[in-house]
Amino acid sequence: MEEKPRKVIQICSTPETFESQFTLFALCDDGAIFQSISGGEWQGIPNVPEKNTPEEMPLELYRHAETGGIYEVICNAYDESTKELMVVYRNVENGVPWVKPAKEFNDGRFT
Repeated sequence: MEEKPRKVIQICSTPETFESQFTLFALCDDGAIFQSISGGEWQGIPNVPEKNTPEEMPLELYRHAETGGIYEVICNAYDESTKELMVVYRNVENGVPWVKPAKEFNDGRFT
């Protein structure tokens, strides 16, 4: 059976850094994602697992223990340089997004 050619359906980029580096991301019609750093060779990015690992946060609402604010977990991510699991969340009232290491998010400050 002949393999169907992959088509790029969306491209986005990161802002340039102080070293004039940028990253382009390409999303393909089959769900594959590729990246090119500063115009270099395109490299595939491994698929994100569909199921949460035990350490990842389920997507739901949390209350901050001190302020009482309500926050919605948007997704989980990994810090590029440390590979530490992070929680990306937003304030439900004003929509401001935040990122915190999962260890801190789970240390009792959010319930």
